[in-house]
Amino acid sequence: MIYIPVYLTFIVIILFYRELDPGLEEAIASLIWASPRLQTDVPEIKVIADQFTIKYGKEFGQACRTNALNNVSEKVMHKLGVQAPPKILIERYMIEISKSYNVPFEPDPSVMGQDEIFAAENLLIDLDENKKPGGGGGGGGGGGMLQPMSYPSQPQVRSIIQNRNIIIRLLITCLQNCIVLKHICC
Repeated sequence: MIYIPVYLTFIVIILFYRELDPGLEEAIASLIWASPRLQTDVPEIKVIADQFTIKYGKEFGQACRTNALNNVSEKVMHKLGVQAPPKILIERYMIEISKSYNVPFEPDPSVMGQDEIFAAENLLIDLDENKKPGGGGGGGGGGGMLQPMSYPSQPQVRSIIQNRNIIIRLLITCLQNCIVLKHICC
């Protein structure tokens, strides 16, 4: 998540101050807002959001879940939104993927008719008269078929997951200690 470094940097502020620091408000509100949307994939996020709700109050937690205070990150809301991408965007992705893997694909004409860029590209004249299938020209560089993305290896993925789990456990422990300290000090 994009806010984990923020949480780790400001962990002392979270632990020892009763009031919510304005610099952390968006990060904490975004985490609480995202919790119901991500808890099936990341069960620990619910525990963290619950700890923040206990620390800063049920009213604050409820306001964050509904974004009543308008303090949730727009980027997080957009990324976790439920709206489907536009059909034209899906068609463009399908065209590019099919080009990359040399798979024949005919885009939906009704969708592509709405795309001004696609319509303009179809009006262009192909000036490369010497284009022959399978032939290769002289100079130039690069070009060619796009290579598929390389994904991290299995050990790298395990390492990333282990690091994420360590950070989440650290946050949970710190927040639980914060709750204990709050009850002892108050």
